[in-house]
Amino acid sequence: MNSPIAPLLENIKAAPYKVAPEREAELREINERHKFIIYPIKEDKFTFEVGSLTKRIVVGIPTLERIWAYLYGHLYITYLLQDTNGGDVIDLNLTKETREVSTLLSWATSADVASQYSSWPQNVPTPSSDPQDINIKAANELFLMAIGWMILHEIAHIELNQKPPSCDNESIQQEQEADNWASAWIMEKWEEFNPSERVFIKRTLGITFAISIASAFELHTERTSKTHPNIIDRYLNFLDKYVPEEDSEKAHKKEIAWLAAIASLNTHISNSYSRSFNLKGKYQNFREHLLDIKQNLVQQ
Repeated sequence: MNSPIAPLLENIKAAPYKVAPEREAELREINERHKFIIYPIKEDKFTFEVGSLTKRIVVGIPTLERIWAYLYGHLYITYLLQDTNGGDVIDLNLTKETREVSTLLSWATSADVASQYSSWPQNVPTPSSDPQDINIKAANELFLMAIGWMILHEIAHIELNQKPPSCDNESIQQEQEADNWASAWIMEKWEEFNPSERVFIKRTLGITFAISIASAFELHTERTSKTHPNIIDRYLNFLDKYVPEEDSEKAHKKEIAWLAAIASLNTHISNSYSRSFNLKGKYQNFREHLLDIKQNLVQQ
């Protein structure tokens, strides 16, 4: 498979070490104990999982393509929402750039729902190892942050010595524990690396997009996962702890992860083939918006 994601493959393998450079030595010690392997597979297969016995973290290249496409689109829409203070509806038919974003997101959603590989669409943004386009460069950085979190989530299943769950509730608990472990790994010591606002924003955005993409399937179908936490609970579990929302009408720059959560969710919802959402449309804060989406999910 001649994949557009190929230029980033080596960076993908290194991602869990690079998302929190201040903890790279710690992670290598964990790997010394467990001997886990990050293994991108080239077959036309959608997968992102860890083998409990082999300790092989298997990532399908079609999955990586879809993740990059989602991330580019969600990041672009987040920028647009930021310019409107998050209150306006974004029309993706307005410009050439927004139509490209719409094409890329529609392709990713169709692949997600059908679980069938299709070639990267033509005339849309594409990953590059040395991008000149600022949007592709930003998407690459956050893609690797998101992938790093996802791989750390799988490493957590190994490090926490989790056994195959005996029921759905136990599975949900294990997934929550893995979420918490991966998020803490990236966020607990970030200031030791560089206490700048840019580092904080990059890490919180990357994790927020990772949660969105990992949980997107339930928003595209009538099936809400019984083995993974609800997507809104996963968001709030992270955001409330690491990105507390200020009590003000206007979002602060460091709160952009909340806006990214809203942008990602609304994009998934607008592309949903089988769910019907009846959202209020006006909210006092980001949390209220997220809880309204959760209420719609619970009722279906």
